[in-house]
Amino acid sequence: MALMRFDSYANDDAYAYNILNGREYRNLGRQVLVDCSIFVGVINGYLPSVAAARFYESIVDMAFDFSGQYIRISGDYANSETSVKSCISFHIGMIAAELLANIYYVSGPLYHLKDNFLNVTFYNNNPRRPDFFGIGPNNQAYLFEAKGTAGNFVSNDTVREAKRQLAAVASVTFNGIINPPVFAAANIRKFVTAMSFDQGNAVISQIDPDEVSPDSYDLVIDADKAMADHYWHVVKLINNSKCKDSIRVGDRVYIGTYMLDKFIGIDADVYAALGEYSLIFQYDTFEGMNITGIYDRVNKVLESINAYTDYISKDNNNSFGGFGQDYYLSRDGVIVKSMNNNDAQYGA
Repeated sequence: MALMRFDSYANDDAYAYNILNGREYRNLGRQVLVDCSIFVGVINGYLPSVAAARFYESIVDMAFDFSGQYIRISGDYANSETSVKSCISFHIGMIAAELLANIYYVSGPLYHLKDNFLNVTFYNNNPRRPDFFGIGPNNQAYLFEAKGTAGNFVSNDTVREAKRQLAAVASVTFNGIINPPVFAAANIRKFVTAMSFDQGNAVISQIDPDEVSPDSYDLVIDADKAMADHYWHVVKLINNSKCKDSIRVGDRVYIGTYMLDKFIGIDADVYAALGEYSLIFQYDTFEGMNITGIYDRVNKVLESINAYTDYISKDNNNSFGGFGQDYYLSRDGVIVKSMNNNDAQYGA
């Protein structure tokens, strides 16, 4: 476990001139970043293979060095060919957004707005769109645009382009639920998240632009589809497994299975709520199926378990991801836990 630095900036100009709004350090184990890497890599309702899981794990080992007090850039990443470096930079930027959202802001699923399965509607032909949307305590809405670099900081031009992507969203409507919320731009917190390496030390910066673009659009999300899509690949992985199992972590029980040397599971109460819609996870699509109410049903469970997630995320000297460095527990009740060599393996 090593320290990751988190910096905050009031706006893009403050970032350009390095005028800090706040700074803190968090203990993060390698496993936390590996699991974030897998989470952000799997979209479009696709059930990942073992090879895919190994690939997303390898990106973390390629990019980061956990051997010292601080998480640092690895020699492999720092000295990689330009096109390889660009691909890794993009992915670790997504990891940074996932981490920032889960640690500080979002209290449930983080929705990938470029996931084709999510079926997000953008009213307007503006091609710009941010990466993630989530909802936090008190129904606060958040948008995140992710950027990454192997350098000391993400370029000002890149940050400003990210700002334009966020500013393009005028409102977000969560459709298909009782009293669907409509989040106006003034009530949406928008963050550019930037992963970089200051003198080699890993830094996640949050930059808080608040402008609205004159050619902005309204973003509409089907809440039930979003919730079903978010858990799609995890539930299918568990249900299709030859070795379904359960583990207890602290006061919570998780239902799951094994992939590589990891237990991948879902909080038992969340899994039970999703189980009420078990038919939709038996097919390759839920188009045309009745998923009405799945958002409200699962969200009610998530509200009940978030206090526990808050408790464990602050344990172990301000670490995030649990009591130790061997597992990652996100706000949606999904857990990925490293197992020792004597534990069951995926497909056993």
